[in-house]
Amino acid sequence: MRLNKGIRIALWLIPFVLFYAYIWEKGFEYPVVDDIMINQTILSHENMLLPYVGIGLSTLLVAIQKIFQGWNIYFIFLVLSYCGSISIFNDFFYKKKLYVLIPLTLLMQCVLIKYFSFSVISYLVAAAGILLLFNQSLVMGILTVAIGGSIRPQIASSLIVLVLPFLIYEILKNKKWKEMLFLIGIVLSINVSNKVYSMTQPNVQEYLKWNELSTNLRDFPEINYEKHREEFEKLGISENDLQTSTYWLFAEKKALNNEMLEKIQSVRSITEKYSFDIPQFIKDYFQNIILVAYLILFAGWLIIFKPKNIWAWLLPITPFILIGALFVRQRVVERVYLPLMVSFLMFFLIYSPEFYEKRQWFKKKVVFLCVQVILLIVGYKWLEFMKKEWYWFPTINDSMNATYHQVVENHPDQLIIFGGYGTLVNSQPSLSTFRIRTNQVVSNTTTLGNWQTFSPHYANLLKRYKIEDTNNLLSSAVNNNEIIFFWSKDSGSINRIITIFKEHYQKTVYFEEVEKVTSDMSIYKLKAD
Repeated sequence: MRLNKGIRIALWLIPFVLFYAYIWEKGFEYPVVDDIMINQTILSHENMLLPYVGIGLSTLLVAIQKIFQGWNIYFIFLVLSYCGSISIFNDFFYKKKLYVLIPLTLLMQCVLIKYFSFSVISYLVAAAGILLLFNQSLVMGILTVAIGGSIRPQIASSLIVLVLPFLIYEILKNKKWKEMLFLIGIVLSINVSNKVYSMTQPNVQEYLKWNELSTNLRDFPEINYEKHREEFEKLGISENDLQTSTYWLFAEKKALNNEMLEKIQSVRSITEKYSFDIPQFIKDYFQNIILVAYLILFAGWLIIFKPKNIWAWLLPITPFILIGALFVRQRVVERVYLPLMVSFLMFFLIYSPEFYEKRQWFKKKVVFLCVQVILLIVGYKWLEFMKKEWYWFPTINDSMNATYHQVVENHPDQLIIFGGYGTLVNSQPSLSTFRIRTNQVVSNTTTLGNWQTFSPHYANLLKRYKIEDTNNLLSSAVNNNEIIFFWSKDSGSINRIITIFKEHYQKTVYFEEVEKVTSDMSIYKLKAD
């Protein structure tokens, strides 16, 4: 009994030790800018409704951050959530005596570090929570589902669809209606709390409306202006309006307002937003080595294991339905479909004894061992095929550009507008650290468009530089010595901004170079005669 307890404790600790050892050896930075932006907001101690995080969770993280100011609470929280979900999966495999699958879980942990983001972590935590809720602990299940669902509430619908066959099985066989009601209640409470909060904050409500319109414009394939030229001209929308709204240059609401965003999206047909080309789906699917491997995995499973009933034949279909939906949505990217695949795989393996039994031939240990060896060889060769270097486990070096960072340090009393979020991120030390480092929290930088634009956090930033019209940063920057621009002299953004003023205000502006930083990067001021 004591040995059993010790093993379980070890299985809980291993994912945390493995994660720390991995980032110590390979290095680590957030793979997407979304986490950087969320992290920055929490480090600023500002409590606001982040569009992709539950208000209850963000409020709690900000409160903890205020107490432990030397620690990076958001990053610590993500690490604990990520490793904790892996530990839960390990514990389930151990209790079901599926010991051979524990190394697979740890391998998945290392693979997904490449996609360590709040969206991916939300899927893993919520999936682990549902397993706890229906199979082990009501209280811990409720808490874990609430955490996972709050990290990114938008994942709830796709995750429930993903595991729906297992939930139906639990309801029909084990009569777990209470657990299902709790699950629905958690999802609803998270979304309702966000809605109630936004209704009490008019500025937040306005920001979320704009963010929804702005996001919908860019989350679908780019609109071809020439194709819709006649429609756009009738709506009074120029090619420059479309480009600036699409390419993150929209911090001028008087010119690029909600009405314009709605007009732009009105020209996009259903077939432009969604693809229904099934032959192309099939072609694209089999050109994706990861998706092909996933298909082979389930095909191999059905060769080795015999389904006990028709339900077992239907179970593997669910993830492929959602992957098909991603093809229709034209958003087949690794960081989106990998957490879906991994979450389903965990459920599938944990529930497998209920639905499958080893085929007679594979009950012979020699045969089964040979199959495992063959699979290992095939898996290794597959990894080699993916890339000669280790695609899944890259060494990550500090991306901070010392020259760019020096620009930030040299202009502490001016608001610096970067030409893109990538350049801005490169100008600052990585935020993916447990402890807050010197100069890590930068508060005098922004861009001309990101998903924080027009948020309360964004407004507060601009007001610190005496910018009262926070909806129109470009207009506020004209002949303003407190606002400078840092970007390439060949940036297309310069001409687009000049065109905004010409088309919407009949005003001529120009960028005056005030400091050359590198051969292609300079500091500018926006001027008008």
